[in-house]
Amino acid sequence: MSQLSARSTVRVLGAVLAVVVLGTLLGVSLLRSWSDVAEQRNAVTTQRAGVGYLRSLTALVAALSAAESSAVRGEPADAGRLRSALTEVAAADAMHGALLGTGTPWSGLRPRIAALLDKPGTGAAAYAEFDDVVSLAVALMTRVGAASGLAHDTEPRSSHLTEAGLLLPQALVDAGRAADLAALPPGTDADADRTAAVAVARYQVAVTAARISAALKQDAGSGESPAAGTDLTGEHDDFLDAVDTLTPPAIVRRFGAAVPKGGLGGPATRVAGAALTLADAVWSRLDTLLNRRQADLVERQRLIGAGAAAALACGLLLLWFVLPDRRVRAQELDTDGPEPAEDEPEAPQISMIDARELLSTDELVHVGRAVQAPPRERNHAE
Repeated sequence: MSQLSARSTVRVLGAVLAVVVLGTLLGVSLLRSWSDVAEQRNAVTTQRAGVGYLRSLTALVAALSAAESSAVRGEPADAGRLRSALTEVAAADAMHGALLGTGTPWSGLRPRIAALLDKPGTGAAAYAEFDDVVSLAVALMTRVGAASGLAHDTEPRSSHLTEAGLLLPQALVDAGRAADLAALPPGTDADADRTAAVAVARYQVAVTAARISAALKQDAGSGESPAAGTDLTGEHDDFLDAVDTLTPPAIVRRFGAAVPKGGLGGPATRVAGAALTLADAVWSRLDTLLNRRQADLVERQRLIGAGAAAALACGLLLLWFVLPDRRVRAQELDTDGPEPAEDEPEAPQISMIDARELLSTDELVHVGRAVQAPPRERNHAE
C-alpha cells in the first residue's frame, strides 16, 4: 500500500510540474505577443495624432503662402483664413504636442505669425518676412512627421502616403515663391538673380510634383483597394494639370523660360488649391489606413486574451484528469485489505464438516457404534 501511494504521489507531482512548465512557457509567449501588439497600437495612435497635426499644419502653410503673395503685391491678406488655421494648429498642439514634442517650436512660431498679421509688410520686405516664417512652418511639418513615426514607417502603403503628404506643402510654397518673385517690381533685386530664382522655383515645383506622383502611383500599386471616398485619382490628376500650367515640360528640359505677361499668380494659385485638396485627401486616406490597422491590432489583442484564457482552462482540466480519483483509491484500499498486526494472536481454525459427507457408509457405521447403549442396559431392556 505504501509503495502504491508513493507511485501515485510521484505521478501527480510529475504531472503538476509538466503543466506548470508548459503553462509558464505559454504564458511568457502570450505575454510577449500581448506586449508587442500593445506597442504597435501605441505607435499607430501616435501616427494618427501626427496625421491630425499635419493636416492642420498643411492648411496653415497654405494660408501663410497665400498671405505672403497678397503682402508682396500690396493687397490685403485673408486674415480670417490665417487666424482659423492658427486656431486649428493650436488645438492640435494642445492635444498632441506633448506626445509629439512640438511645444517648443510651435510656441516660437506662433507669435511670429501673429506679428505678421498685425503689421504686414509689402514688396520685398514682406517676401523676406513671410518666407522665413513659411520655412519654419514647413520644418515643423518635417519634425511632426519624424516624431510621429510616419516618416519612418516600414509599411509601404503608409510610407508612400506620408511622403506625398509631406511634399505637397513644399510644392505649393515653391509655386507661391515663383509667382511672388516674378511679381516684385523691377530694380528690387538684380534682375538676373531674380530671374534665376524664379526658374529654380518653377523647376522645383516640377521635380516635387514628379516625386509626389511616384509616391501615389506606388500606393495605388500596393494591391489594396482604397476605401470608399479615399480614391486619389481625381485629385491627383487635377494637381498635375495645375502644375503643367505653372511649369510646362519645356521648362524642365531647358531649366528656364520667360514669365508670361500676366505673371504666375494665377497658375500658382491653381497649384496651391489643387495641392491643398490633394493633401487633404492623402491625409484622409492615411488616417483610414491607420484606423484599419488599429482595429486589426485590437482584434489581435482580443484573440491573444482569449488564447490565454483557453490555455488556463486546458491546464486546469489537465490537472483534474491527472490527479488520482478518490473512488479509485478507496477501491484499492478495499482490495488490499488491512495489514494484520504483528502481536495479534491467530484465531483458532475450526474445521467444518459438510453434512453430505456424513452420508458415506463408513461414517454412518462409525457414528452408529458411537451411539450404541452399554451391554447391561441393553440386557435389562430385554
